[in-house]
Amino acid sequence: MCLKKFCARVKRQAEKSLKILRTDGGGEYKSKDFNKFCEGKGIMHEVTAPYTPQHNGLAERRNRILVDMTRCMLKGKNLPHSYWGEVVTTIAYILNRCLTKRLKIVTPEEAWSGAKPHVQHLKILGSICHRHIPDERRKKLDDKSEPLILIGYHPTGAYKLYDPEKNLVVISRDVVVDEAASWDWKNKNDVVTHVPCVLEDKIEITVAIPDNRRTQRTRFPSTRLVGHEVYGDGVITSGGDLVHQALMADIEPILWREALNIREWKDAMKEELEAIEKNKTWELVDLPHDKMPIDVKWVFKLKLKPDGSVAKHKTRLVAKGFCNNKELTIQRCLPL
Repeated sequence: MCLKKFCARVKRQAEKSLKILRTDGGGEYKSKDFNKFCEGKGIMHEVTAPYTPQHNGLAERRNRILVDMTRCMLKGKNLPHSYWGEVVTTIAYILNRCLTKRLKIVTPEEAWSGAKPHVQHLKILGSICHRHIPDERRKKLDDKSEPLILIGYHPTGAYKLYDPEKNLVVISRDVVVDEAASWDWKNKNDVVTHVPCVLEDKIEITVAIPDNRRTQRTRFPSTRLVGHEVYGDGVITSGGDLVHQALMADIEPILWREALNIREWKDAMKEELEAIEKNKTWELVDLPHDKMPIDVKWVFKLKLKPDGSVAKHKTRLVAKGFCNNKELTIQRCLPL
């Protein structure tokens, strides 16, 4: 349930608790499990009267803005309608970095995280991006970049790029964005006629490229994608399967209690504990009376194969090093 994940995230990151939830009379909000969860958490569930969206005006107006902006972005770069899930996610990302009447002097992102967000990396959605190909993944005379489509932003600060030829979504930071160009979906080729190349000294030059630019080289998966989610062939269909993937954010459990209810995560936790005992990562000692222990935390990560299927459920038990006292002297520090 998305509401459970949202409540857990708010409590963990903002140290707040959800008190009142106002929804319409949709069936998804009237199930026994939903009402049981709200009662167990002490959440007051308010249901608006039928056919009166003005009772929840803020949410309805936000939905209207999302729909209008989604339509404009899809039409602006002639993107297929199956991309609407990625577009909505990107629009929410942008709106969270814009001022509102309610908050006035701060953005929603700054109110949530306490840090002023940066917007220098924002580009026009659907633009042609030229992703750098590492030397290890190309031959001497091969192209140093490949054209992809910008479809969103990654939490790490990288760009989410889509390869229409391979039907893959990749993550990369080493890109040059041409906001004036767009992909030609009829001919399945990009209409860009030049590539802006940025050198290390930040001088921008333009290199002419023929319109029939096609490469026949053998492509290799980039080593920069290790640890990132890469969607495989067949993910994007006319039914919008990519949308389902895009809206299934945060599929890893947040709390260890949630992980214990899933067999794969539970087995991964056991494997991590056995590895810690085998490697003798630590030894148990009595806690001094004038000292406070440093807590530990379970970190969960779902590793995926190039085709999008699950490769491994990976867990790590890490210490909360930020809880260290500045007066504490650490003689030796080893990674877990």
